[in-house]
Amino acid sequence: MILLAALLAALAAPAQPDATTVITVPASHRLIEGIATDGETIWLSSVIDREILEWRPHRALRARHMPPDAARPLGLAYDAKRRWLWIATDCPEIVAADTCTGGGLIALDRAGRLVARLAPPTGVAHFGDVSVTDGVVHVGDSSNGAVYRCRDTCTVLETVIPPGIGGSAQGSAVFGGAGEVLVADYSAGLARVDQAGKRTLLPREDGRPLRGVDGLVRSGDWFIGVQNSQAPGVVFAFHVSADRQHITDLRGLGGDRVFPEPTQIVVAGGKLYVVADAQWTAYDKGQVQRPAQHATPVMMMPVPR
Repeated sequence: MILLAALLAALAAPAQPDATTVITVPASHRLIEGIATDGETIWLSSVIDREILEWRPHRALRARHMPPDAARPLGLAYDAKRRWLWIATDCPEIVAADTCTGGGLIALDRAGRLVARLAPPTGVAHFGDVSVTDGVVHVGDSSNGAVYRCRDTCTVLETVIPPGIGGSAQGSAVFGGAGEVLVADYSAGLARVDQAGKRTLLPREDGRPLRGVDGLVRSGDWFIGVQNSQAPGVVFAFHVSADRQHITDLRGLGGDRVFPEPTQIVVAGGKLYVVADAQWTAYDKGQVQRPAQHATPVMMMPVPR
């Protein structure tokens, strides 16, 4: 895989404003992955501790435990239409003291009450990322590439991409009209999915896929993504070409700031917020010597214009 960082270094992209730290989450809150906001409150997910953290300017960080029968919280998305916080849950293979079973998509109201619990039509869910636009929810399965949708008052998830078409579905963002969505498949690259469920991979201008993309959001005509298949990771922006056949105008974001292990992102009020160092490596079962958890920075920068 050609790393995006090397590609961006070779591009004559306009200089971007530097990123600043808006929250420093203490190391006692372990493995921060997801982020969501309503423009004032910021929510974060602590995978190890099964907590949803809530932060507002000039207020202390507040932790709220997940429902007792829910799996670990990963991706988050705030649903302004319903005033719900959607949470993708799973039981990833990590070092943790407590057991974990099940997985699926749940929603909590502003008081933290469970208001929705959804699962795929068949099989076991391994949901990692979720997005919401105008009340339409998309959630991706990291184990088989499937993408599902919830519209209005759905009680079951609608299949957008069946299992096995892709490899590992991550972030998603509504694309164009007529139900189109842009999906980041970690192993295959970025893909456009039309209303009929047809999946079209969108390579870079050189024809190569952009793999290793995790978080993905839309801001105006720009799409913003996180590539964390290498360390440090990269936060970048791009356009989709006019013919909708490839991505273009790649540019790095964050100035000279380093994102050690970025995961999820969210846009609100012309600002981009990034979980800049989730620290999955601290809980990787495959590592003999794992680094200790340290504080997690959440960084903020202007969105591209």
